[in-house]
Amino acid sequence: MNKLMDKYKRTSFNLILQLSSFLISVVANLIITPMIVNQIGKELYGYVDLANTFTNYITIFTAAFNTMLGRYVAISFHKNNLSSANKYYTSITILNIIFSFILIIP
Repeated sequence: MNKLMDKYKRTSFNLILQLSSFLISVVANLIITPMIVNQIGKELYGYVDLANTFTNYITIFTAAFNTMLGRYVAISFHKNNLSSANKYYTSITILNIIFSFILIIP
């Protein structure tokens, strides 16, 4: 019973943090967007929006790959196959570094 309550507490805590992160992001965009448009103009803001969209796509790919490879790391680790888990973990790290370099461009 105690483990079940801990699980619900962790889930609730994670949900609250995710919601807080979303709300902070929305508020920041609502505050920053008019300032950017006033500084660079409406025409150039299209490029900022394009860069943000590109960044969001990369974020989706990163989350998908991290989740997929994280599953394989967990399975390998659970089977005490540490060399395989290390290979998967290294793959995740290299992929995240590549995505980071891609995101430097926009």
